[in-house]
Amino acid sequence: MTFLYYTISWIIVWGLLGAVVGQSKGSPMLGFLLSILLGPIGVLITALLSKDENALRRKALGRGMRECPACGELVQGKAALCRYCGTSLVSPPSFQPPTTAEPKYRDMSDVSQGPGWWLASDGKWYPPDRRPSYRPPLPPPPPSPSPPVTAGVAARPVPATASPRQTMDSEGWQPDPFMVHEERLFDHGKPTPLVKDDGVGSYDAPPPSA
Repeated sequence: MTFLYYTISWIIVWGLLGAVVGQSKGSPMLGFLLSILLGPIGVLITALLSKDENALRRKALGRGMRECPACGELVQGKAALCRYCGTSLVSPPSFQPPTTAEPKYRDMSDVSQGPGWWLASDGKWYPPDRRPSYRPPLPPPPPSPSPPVTAGVAARPVPATASPRQTMDSEGWQPDPFMVHEERLFDHGKPTPLVKDDGVGSYDAPPPSA
C-alpha cells in the first residue's frame, strides 16, 4: 500500500511538473515521460531541450493567432497592426464597380412619361410596348433583287436614222442609215462599203436595196 501511494505521488508530482516544462518547449508528452522515469533529472533534461518551433506555432495558430504576412511573426487574430514590423493587418475594402442605375419609370410610373404611355386599371402608367394590344412593327421588306447582268459584249447604240435628204447631201462619215453599223462613209451622197463600229473600221457593202 505504501509503495502504491508513493508511485502515484511520484507520477503526479514529477509527471505534471515535466509536462508543464515540456509544454513550454512544444513537447509536453516527452517532458511527462522523462519526469516519470527520471524524476527531477527528467525535469532538468526537459528544461534543457530546444524548443519545437513548429509545434509551438501550430498550437498558437490553433488558439486564434495568425502570422504576419510581412515578417511571419505570430500576432493576435484581431490585431490591426503587427507589433513586430508595424504592417497593417486590415484588408483593404474590395473594389466594387459602380452599378448602372436602371432608367426610372421604365416599366411603370405614377405619371405619364411621354407619348404612347397608357393608364392601366391599377392606376399606373405603362410604356407603349406594355399595352395588351401592342404589336411590334413589321421588319422592312427585303430589297428587290437587281436584274442579272449578262456577261458579254455591250450592246451597240442604235444610230439615228438619216432622212433621204440628209443621205443625198451626206459626205464623209455619217450614221449608218441601214442601222447595221454605227457609221458609214458617204461619197457624194452615196454610201460606201467602209463602216465603223466603236471606232474600228471595217468593210461591209451596203444592202442591195441601197
